[in-house]
Amino acid sequence: MIDSRYRRFVPDRLVEHADGSVDVHAAHGGFVLRLSAREYAVAQLFDGQRGAAARLAAAPDAGWSVATIEGLAAELTAHRLLQAGTHEPLPTPAHNDAERVGLGWTGFEPVLAGMPPMSLPPSSVPGSRVSPGLTGGLTGLVTGRRGQANQIDRPLPPAWFVAIGRLLIWPVRSRLHLAAFVALCAMAVALVITHRYEWLQMSAGLLGSYRAIATAAIAAALINLLSMSARAAAIAQYTPSTPRIGLVYGVLRIPRLFVDTAGAAERAGRTERLQIVGSGLVGSTAAATLAVFTWFLFVDSQVSIARFCVGLTIVTTISLALRLNPLMRYDGYFLLCHLLDTPDLREQAIGAMLGVRGRPWFVRVRRIPYRALLAYGLAAVVFLFVLLWLILWGVGGWLADRFHGVGFLALLSVMGVFMVRQYSRAAVDRSTMGHVKRPWRPTRRQKIAALVVAIVCVLPYPYSASGEFEILPRDRADVRALVAGDVREVLVTEGEAVSAGQTVARLDDAAQRARVAASEAELARLEAELTIVRKGAREEEIEVARSKVETAKAAAELAERSAARVATAFRGKSVTPQEYERAQGAADVARQQLLEAERALALIESPALEERIQSLEAEKRRIQAELEYARQELAYTEIKAPIAGRIVSSELQFARGHYLNRGDPLAVIEDTAELYADIRIPESSIGQVAIDADASLKPWAFPHASFGGRVRTIAPAADDDTYGKVIRVQVVLTDPDDKLRTGMTGNAKVDAGWSLTVIVFTRAIARFIFVELWSWIP
Repeated sequence: MIDSRYRRFVPDRLVEHADGSVDVHAAHGGFVLRLSAREYAVAQLFDGQRGAAARLAAAPDAGWSVATIEGLAAELTAHRLLQAGTHEPLPTPAHNDAERVGLGWTGFEPVLAGMPPMSLPPSSVPGSRVSPGLTGGLTGLVTGRRGQANQIDRPLPPAWFVAIGRLLIWPVRSRLHLAAFVALCAMAVALVITHRYEWLQMSAGLLGSYRAIATAAIAAALINLLSMSARAAAIAQYTPSTPRIGLVYGVLRIPRLFVDTAGAAERAGRTERLQIVGSGLVGSTAAATLAVFTWFLFVDSQVSIARFCVGLTIVTTISLALRLNPLMRYDGYFLLCHLLDTPDLREQAIGAMLGVRGRPWFVRVRRIPYRALLAYGLAAVVFLFVLLWLILWGVGGWLADRFHGVGFLALLSVMGVFMVRQYSRAAVDRSTMGHVKRPWRPTRRQKIAALVVAIVCVLPYPYSASGEFEILPRDRADVRALVAGDVREVLVTEGEAVSAGQTVARLDDAAQRARVAASEAELARLEAELTIVRKGAREEEIEVARSKVETAKAAAELAERSAARVATAFRGKSVTPQEYERAQGAADVARQQLLEAERALALIESPALEERIQSLEAEKRRIQAELEYARQELAYTEIKAPIAGRIVSSELQFARGHYLNRGDPLAVIEDTAELYADIRIPESSIGQVAIDADASLKPWAFPHASFGGRVRTIAPAADDDTYGKVIRVQVVLTDPDDKLRTGMTGNAKVDAGWSLTVIVFTRAIARFIFVELWSWIP
């Protein structure tokens, strides 16, 4: 039974010659290779059952070596006569002739006998054959030399790095070692969770200080050292070659370690390739785990060491999250490729997005469903757009706020240079490959597409200024308590229509009624007194008043003598203090009564002076004002609706018994006979909005419905908003089905007239040029 783990020789037809040579025809015709007898014997050793060592041992003579057998395998591959195995990929071809052979998405075109065959695309990361690549890392996100696998700026001796890496790659030696390593990582995570408060406190101490920058720089260098050391050790352990390691210089000539994975590493078996790719991740994870345990040991004794361990763990975690992302061409992507044994996963996904189900090269070992490729391609594209948006929104916004347009243009320039450099490095000459570039000329399809785009650009397009809106009533009023008191009765319910002046609730009015009665009594007394003063007293009344004075005088004298006797007895302790106090109080009352009687007599005997009358009239006016105020407060105990409308307060239902202070709200009344929408239009779009323009609104509550309206007013001033200045535009709504409710929100568009499509969709660029760039001109 054939073992599909190893390469297999798959000829379609053989033609033998008299000299012992054999013409081998490929399965699909057109590919012909003439082999000598000894070469044909070695080719038959690729039977799917033998690995490299077994083939070398079974070679027909001693003239064969691993290198010569691999050379024959490359030739067989170029002629489509060798099939890859899951644990043994096809070798890197020796040359390329893309000019003489057509290459399309549907496969190879026939090659005539005698023509140099077309080779496969170059090799990539361990096991891939699509583009020369590096396994990358955290710094590779910005400075990775994609497509320059054999270029190291400054080579370094690998011995020390391999020695360091051997201490880190023990988890990839077997599944048991990996399980033990996962257990250690879980213990580290549990340790952080258990002591999360101390951890968060130290993490906060790193923010906003020079220590954060220094810690991040040192941690990044340490992660790079450990990752590359682990990868070098994995290459040294799982391949017969010595790893190439050295320094490469990225942005601003910042050096970093890099291990070249081209050569024996990419031709290794699937298991070895997974171990090599995963070794860098294991090295970084081991550093983070060791940092957590070190932090736990020194958290109470050496704060500086513990704080550095926290920073190292945070930086390593961020690095691992980025590198494990399978949507970018870094460690996570490469692990997924080798796990699926499909080194050109991204290229297949791009082909699937273009509707292509085949590929122009034969490196596939495992067939991936078309839908899975399409899903992966769409996810990668969405992630790329999200990443670009985050860079433009975050970094670009920060630069624009501080350096205005200059900062934003600088960011675009850096991104453009980076993308050009990445594109120029995508097609790189390997030692075994050649590439001829031709000047670009548009094809007929491209010319037609350009013409269609040009026609679309000059078509008329209805431009609409858009913004968020909130639905408002025609009028709104708060129902408030005008006096303090307990709510005794609620006369309406939520949603009920009320008229202006209708009583909504009643408050407790006992205090107000008492004040009204007291003011009325005082007013009656003053009116009687004023009448007496104006008329004057009769002789009989004067005699009665004098009699009252005499009686009060006699009573006062008697009380004084009685109080004196009790005081003498009290000093002799013959009476109680209570009796003493009663006697003194009786004397005081008698004296006060005598004083009042004398005043009444003086009033009766005194003539009716004009000053006295004026004083009483002024007192009467004061009491009348107090009476009016008391009556008004009594009326305020009935809380009434200030406008006609509907009750929209939900608290009115349970308001009975609540105590309201003066001015406390009780309910809200809204006049919803006509609804308005308050649209917040950005200031950059308000120039095309006019009074009576049509508007269309889509509330969040009714996403499938659209409500019309007409612009009623435009605010005279701009307001501040989260993303800049906005102008409020009020629109009169049309809602015949009564679906809309006040307070609803959504998005609205206001008709701003017709314009060319190209002008509508380039408005933002035009504003930037004619406003921002114009301001830079001296």
